[in-house]
Amino acid sequence: MLKKASLFLLMISLYSFINAQSAEEGSPFNQYMSADAGVNLMSGTVALTKNLASISVGDVQASFSMNYSGNVTQAVNNRNDVAPTSWLGLGWAMGFARIICDHNGSMARIDDSYYLVTAEGNRYKIFEDSNKKWWIEGLPYWLIEPSIVENVVYGDNKYEIVVGWKITDDSGRKYFYGDFEDKSQLESGNVIKNASQYVLAWPKTFGLIGAYEGGEAYPFPSVWNLQKIEDLKGNYLHYSYQREDEFLKINSWTSHYSYTKECYLKSVESSDGGRVEFELGLKGEGDFKDEYLDKTGKVETVIEKSGDVELDELQK
Repeated sequence: MLKKASLFLLMISLYSFINAQSAEEGSPFNQYMSADAGVNLMSGTVALTKNLASISVGDVQASFSMNYSGNVTQAVNNRNDVAPTSWLGLGWAMGFARIICDHNGSMARIDDSYYLVTAEGNRYKIFEDSNKKWWIEGLPYWLIEPSIVENVVYGDNKYEIVVGWKITDDSGRKYFYGDFEDKSQLESGNVIKNASQYVLAWPKTFGLIGAYEGGEAYPFPSVWNLQKIEDLKGNYLHYSYQREDEFLKINSWTSHYSYTKECYLKSVESSDGGRVEFELGLKGEGDFKDEYLDKTGKVETVIEKSGDVELDELQK
């Protein structure tokens, strides 16, 4: 009799647990608790994705989405010139594929570190082996080839400069990064300024990269954005960017050439005439406290060519 009573109580408990679980899963509140519905269960912060558009032709395609994370405490507590918001606003992000370089403060390639960054934010190290063959860490079956211009002359000094990259994936699709400038464009400083981003370098002195006062500073490629994707049949997507360039000003000295302050995806066009375009605009004044103050504490509404080197209009 005791065993039957225990079994009966166990069945009641199990029935109650199943009903409670079903009721909890059916609760309207819980539709927001899944990873893709608005709340990150690990952190408790708001996290969501909003799909915007997609474009394709042949065997190449691209999709664009906005991602939001409510984990913005650090960005809110810092000044805009320390931690500016993204080009979509506080908490929002939409990336694009690019290859970036850490030059370690010099124009010499020997101490450079390269990384492939996907539109989703994944990062893969790019390296050269002892046989001068290039690899992408974690993607051993992808072929990567840098475009390097040799003997670029500035005064008495010569340099090797990476101007672009071509990657071929394991399906045969080709990805082109950067503007692929030629020797004359680099030596004159008249670079193309679309898919490449530039820092300022001092090639005629010590080949330094950074922010220094005086001398002749030239634009030096540091980031190569995705310019084109092409399949085996020649179908392609072409990427265009809107760049925000600024001249470096230190005390009374202003650089002759500008550096890339920010870069935004402007449009993607397919070989069959399809097009996705992004229209950028400034946020309204007064939306957030102190958003128009520059690093000196003064109200800033217009960025001049020789203004401060921190704050971009589209990010304020």
